[in-house]
Amino acid sequence: MTLKGAVRAPQTIDGATLTLVPTPGRRKAQLNTLEDRAAAASGDERDQEFGELLRQRTAELLSSPEVLSLKLPDVPEEEWAPVREELLAAARLEQGKR
Repeated sequence: MTLKGAVRAPQTIDGATLTLVPTPGRRKAQLNTLEDRAAAASGDERDQEFGELLRQRTAELLSSPEVLSLKLPDVPEEEWAPVREELLAAARLEQGKR
Protein backbone atom coordinates (compact mmCIF):
# COMPACT_ATOMS: atom_id res chain seq x y z
CA MET A 1 0.00 0.00 0.00
CA THR A 2 1.42 3.36 -0.98
CA LEU A 3 0.32 6.58 0.64
CA LYS A 4 -0.29 9.51 -1.63
CA GLY A 5 -0.24 13.17 -0.74
CA ALA A 6 1.85 15.30 1.56
CA VAL A 7 3.27 13.80 4.73
CA ARG A 8 2.44 15.91 7.76
CA ALA A 9 3.57 15.84 11.35
CA PRO A 10 0.93 14.72 13.85
CA GLN A 11 -1.12 17.53 15.35
CA THR A 12 -3.15 17.82 18.52
CA ILE A 13 -6.54 19.50 18.60
CA ASP A 14 -7.90 21.11 21.76
CA GLY A 15 -11.35 19.62 22.36
CA ALA A 16 -12.78 22.71 24.03
CA THR A 17 -11.77 25.32 21.46
CA LEU A 18 -11.16 23.07 18.43
CA THR A 19 -7.85 24.82 17.76
CA LEU A 20 -4.48 23.25 17.05
CA VAL A 21 -2.22 22.86 20.06
CA PRO A 22 1.51 23.01 19.38
CA THR A 23 3.10 19.59 19.71
CA PRO A 24 6.07 19.63 22.11
CA GLY A 25 9.45 19.13 20.54
CA ARG A 26 11.90 16.36 21.23
CA ARG A 27 12.69 16.25 24.95
CA LYS A 28 15.43 13.64 25.07
CA ALA A 29 18.87 14.55 23.81
CA GLN A 30 20.10 12.61 20.83
CA LEU A 31 23.30 10.84 21.78
CA ASN A 32 24.35 9.42 18.43
CA THR A 33 28.04 10.25 18.51
CA LEU A 34 30.72 9.88 21.13
CA GLU A 35 31.08 13.67 21.27
CA ASP A 36 27.36 14.05 22.05
CA ARG A 37 27.63 11.56 24.88
CA ALA A 38 30.74 13.25 26.30
CA ALA A 39 29.05 16.65 26.19
CA ALA A 40 25.97 15.31 27.97
CA ALA A 41 28.09 13.59 30.64
CA SER A 42 30.15 16.72 31.28
CA GLY A 43 26.95 18.74 31.61
CA ASP A 44 25.67 16.27 34.21
CA GLU A 45 28.96 16.51 36.10
CA ARG A 46 28.79 20.31 36.06
CA ASP A 47 25.23 20.18 37.41
CA GLN A 48 26.31 17.85 40.22
CA GLU A 49 29.32 20.04 41.06
CA PHE A 50 27.13 23.14 41.09
CA GLY A 51 24.62 21.44 43.40
CA GLU A 52 27.37 20.40 45.79
CA LEU A 53 28.89 23.89 45.75
CA LEU A 54 25.48 25.41 46.39
CA ARG A 55 24.92 23.10 49.37
CA GLN A 56 28.36 23.94 50.80
CA ARG A 57 27.89 27.70 50.43
CA THR A 58 24.41 27.53 51.94
CA ALA A 59 25.72 25.59 54.95
CA GLU A 60 28.54 28.11 55.37
CA LEU A 61 26.13 31.03 55.21
CA LEU A 62 23.64 29.54 57.65
CA SER A 63 26.36 28.66 60.14
CA SER A 64 28.12 32.03 59.88
CA PRO A 65 28.28 34.21 63.02
CA GLU A 66 26.38 36.98 61.24
CA VAL A 67 23.37 34.76 60.55
CA LEU A 68 23.51 33.02 63.93
CA SER A 69 23.52 36.37 65.72
CA LEU A 70 20.32 37.55 64.04
CA LYS A 71 17.58 38.18 66.52
CA LEU A 72 14.12 37.30 65.29
CA PRO A 73 11.20 39.35 66.53
CA ASP A 74 9.18 37.88 69.37
CA VAL A 75 5.71 37.01 68.12
CA PRO A 76 3.11 35.88 70.62
CA GLU A 77 1.91 32.31 70.16
CA GLU A 78 -1.71 33.37 69.75
CA GLU A 79 -0.72 35.11 66.49
CA TRP A 80 1.01 32.17 64.83
CA ALA A 81 -0.83 29.17 66.31
CA PRO A 82 -3.99 29.40 64.09
CA VAL A 83 -1.90 29.72 60.93
CA ARG A 84 0.27 26.78 62.00
CA GLU A 85 -2.79 24.57 62.46
CA GLU A 86 -4.09 25.50 59.00
CA LEU A 87 -0.74 24.66 57.41
CA LEU A 88 -0.50 21.35 59.26
CA ALA A 89 -4.04 20.42 58.22
CA ALA A 90 -3.23 21.22 54.57
CA ALA A 91 -0.04 19.15 54.76
CA ARG A 92 -1.91 16.18 56.25
CA LEU A 93 -4.55 16.43 53.54
CA GLU A 94 -1.88 16.50 50.83
CA GLN A 95 -0.09 13.47 52.33
CA GLY A 96 -3.39 11.60 52.44
CA LYS A 97 -3.76 12.07 48.68
CA ARG A 98 -0.47 10.31 48.02
